[in-house]
Amino acid sequence: MVKKISYACPVLGNNEDYQYNAIFTFPSVKWTLHENNSGVTFSFPVPEINDEVLFELFEKGEAHLTLIINSARSYFQKTINIAFNDFKENNFQIFFKYGDLNGDVTFQFFLKSNVEKLIKTNLVSEDYEDSFYISINDILAKTPEWNELIDHKFDPHSSKPTSFIQVTNCDEPETNVSFDNNEIIIRLPNKIYEEYKNFDLTTGPFLHSSIVLPVLTQAIRFIKDPENNSFSSEDWYSKLDQMIGVKKLSNENELTIASKLLKDPINKGISYLSNTLKKNSEGEE
Repeated sequence: MVKKISYACPVLGNNEDYQYNAIFTFPSVKWTLHENNSGVTFSFPVPEINDEVLFELFEKGEAHLTLIINSARSYFQKTINIAFNDFKENNFQIFFKYGDLNGDVTFQFFLKSNVEKLIKTNLVSEDYEDSFYISINDILAKTPEWNELIDHKFDPHSSKPTSFIQVTNCDEPETNVSFDNNEIIIRLPNKIYEEYKNFDLTTGPFLHSSIVLPVLTQAIRFIKDPENNSFSSEDWYSKLDQMIGVKKLSNENELTIASKLLKDPINKGISYLSNTLKKNSEGEE
């Protein structure tokens, strides 16, 4: 059930208080997990507010942002007030020490008044024909409540993509892949899966080339085109996105990113097969 909340004045982001094209959002938000899980930095740019009156209130210090962040697993909640002048080079950063944020983290931004005055915003709903009065700490705009996965057991600097890719079996005649789970699941036909289980660790490079690499490449394609997929809420998506970010691979193409994350599996696979052939030839002699 959607909670219905009554506000003292029209709120951008609340039902139909504003016109459909009114915007209060952030072009991007970024979570950076530091090496050895020393902590997490949350950074974001100045918000996009296309109602000129509301943005001017924020820019002139007559309104401020309030960020509310929660981590249920670690029993952590924090409320942070942010002024326009707190942004440095169009960016604001907050550091959270190890243990504060763990698991599913929710966060939401509010734009709140610092003044008492009459205002008439540009994009307010036509239902509000007159100017309206705002008081100190009145909510003027709000974002949806967003969530992010912060997993202390996962270090994007050192973890491998195979930590969130699972290979299992299925009754189907062909291999299939599922991305709509916390892990990426590669399902091999039962007979092939039984053969797969008989391989030892020395076959890892070859298996990476033939099984994991194309699947990881597809997953990275989803990361690069987030508007055309429905997997952004899955754990693997967040982990893979973090790995690409900390390794500074965002500008590479999908195959290059996958190859670098898997440490050049194609060449390793070819080398493995070549060495195997040499050993077999030597054995026959």
